[in-house]
Amino acid sequence: MILALLLLVSPAPPERAPSPPPVLSAALRSRLKTEALAPVSRVEDLPPAVKEALRVLFKADSLEMAEPNQEFQSTDVVLGPPIGSGQPLPSRRLDLAGVGKDLCLVHYERGGVAHSYNVVLLTLAGGTARFAWGGTVKGRMADLDALETAIFKGEVATTVSYW
Repeated sequence: MILALLLLVSPAPPERAPSPPPVLSAALRSRLKTEALAPVSRVEDLPPAVKEALRVLFKADSLEMAEPNQEFQSTDVVLGPPIGSGQPLPSRRLDLAGVGKDLCLVHYERGGVAHSYNVVLLTLAGGTARFAWGGTVKGRMADLDALETAIFKGEVATTVSYW
């Protein structure tokens, strides 16, 4: 009886982040090689469907991501809000992104205890964006060409515990 009550009042286990496939599929690899991606250098310029897909992936109420080169919560030492903003610094910062007809590639930093450089590949169709693949790279990529080269060389680790 006590065990049954404990099970009823125990919190549900936390939701796990979606695990990317360990290898970029041949179909997605081919699409990424042939699709022209237009560079996007600001979070606000990402398509609304991409911003919504990232918000869902991050399990957040809203998409809070610093613009490139802006301050963000890069470590686990909590920093105060920027003067006058009243808001804490976001824990993610966009490094670069590229949007095409059917794909969107986003490269961002995630701060905290384990600072990381993440890559997310989203498919675009019918006004929606869906997580397709992603992982981490060793550092900030200079541009979309460098990011794609790292992807095609297999330099993206797909063991991501949180996005």
